[in-house]
Order: sequence, then structure tokens, then C-alpha cells
Amino acid sequence: MHPKHGGCIIKGVCTREIGGKIKHFYELVPKSDPHITILDPIEGIQKIGLQEIISPEEADEIMAYAAEVQPGWIKENSRRKAEYAAILKEGSLNDVARMIKELMLQAHRATLNQSDRIFLKNAQRKLFSIIALAKDMELEEVSCRMKEILRLEVFY
Repeated sequence: MHPKHGGCIIKGVCTREIGGKIKHFYELVPKSDPHITILDPIEGIQKIGLQEIISPEEADEIMAYAAEVQPGWIKENSRRKAEYAAILKEGSLNDVARMIKELMLQAHRATLNQSDRIFLKNAQRKLFSIIALAKDMELEEVSCRMKEILRLEVFY
């Protein structure tokens, strides 16, 4: 699980010479965009925040949480941006699920502004790709499942 790209598959390990030194990298392919490859250095990987993928049961728990959590829309745009940026950077997956629910519910009521649309897209890409890998599903299936959970017409 990549902190920025969500669920990723480790394609392999490669080496590159940088500044005269040989460095080893994980080659990661995001579930949300299989046409790109991310190289993350093996040395210092803890700083990047790579984590193991969650279990199918944990994915079910997150979706159940999304169905039950009471969202609270933050009316002040700058405060909402700061909170959502923090959630995407270091929040729990339940935080991301709550954020998605808040944004999807707001999108159901009114048109989201540009930054909220970007936050929604990034949060969905992150969480849906993690759930998709955990449950061996396609992203579209996860998106449809979340729509069913929230009973909304907003898609990934």
C-alpha cells in the first residue's frame, strides 16, 4: 500500500546508478493506473510509508464503516482543504472512507468546487485501489459497491 497511490503491486526490484552510487528500488504498479511504474528506494522505505495491503476482512470493515459513519461537512473551504490534505497524507483508511462519503454526499446535493473534486478523485483512487487489491476486484466494482453502500449516483 503506497501512501500516495494506494494499492500497488510490486512488479520487482531494480537498480539504478545515481550520483555514482548503486541504489535499489521497488518497482510498483498502482492498481488505479497500471500504465505507470513508481520507483521507491528500498533503503529508507519506512520514510515513504509503504505498508502491506489490508486483508479482505479489513476491506469489508472499511466499507461497513463508510456505510455507518456520520459525515460532517466542513463549510469553510480552507479548513476543509487542510483537513482533507492531512487525511490523504497520513489519515487512516477509515478517515479516507469518511472523507469520500462527505464529498460524495455533498456532490449529490451540489456541484463540488475544483479542489473538492480533486480531493474526491484522489481519495477514491487511494481507497478503492486498496480495497480492489484486498478483495481481488476491479476498481469499477469497488466504485459500484461504494455507490450501493451510500445509495448515491456519484462514480469513480
